[in-house]
Amino acid sequence: MLKILALGLILLQGLVQTKYSWGNCQPYELKQNFDATQYVGLWYQIYRDKDFIFEKGSTCSTAKYGPLSATQISVFNRAILENGDVYTISGRATCQGADCKVKFDWYIPTGSYNVVDTDYTSYAIVYSCSNFLFGLFKAEYAWILARTQTLASEATQIATLQQKVPGYDTNNLYKTPQGGSCVY
Repeated sequence: MLKILALGLILLQGLVQTKYSWGNCQPYELKQNFDATQYVGLWYQIYRDKDFIFEKGSTCSTAKYGPLSATQISVFNRAILENGDVYTISGRATCQGADCKVKFDWYIPTGSYNVVDTDYTSYAIVYSCSNFLFGLFKAEYAWILARTQTLASEATQIATLQQKVPGYDTNNLYKTPQGGSCVY
């Protein structure tokens, strides 16, 4: 009984600390002809939404994707927490083109993971938006990833995010610390 109560409190805390805004998710562009076989591999997080509760305070964040089937890829996220501990979580994404749904532990709701742009070899722009209460409000997040610890064209990728996801406030982006003292 105590475990169920503790789990409920953890989930409630996550819901309370999630960034919500009024209105529903607006239409946005996905990567055309998305090829998951080219997308798999290691990605470094260059920017993330500053309000994404599960990543607050983390550094050295990476995502490793692997092929499972024609429509599914494995997901392995890794980061260093503020206290220096290594945090990892594994999951699975099911994709229809660039529109993916990612599932981690049983108690974490399925999330959207939408690739809005990538060249597969240097950068990827990912966006997630979920409507609540019939579109009365929404939770939205964005990530800019790179195949290396730095990205030469950061400003270009931020401009692309603004173009492909109208209405997303790029002031919400937080530059994830990479390199330096990171051990991958």
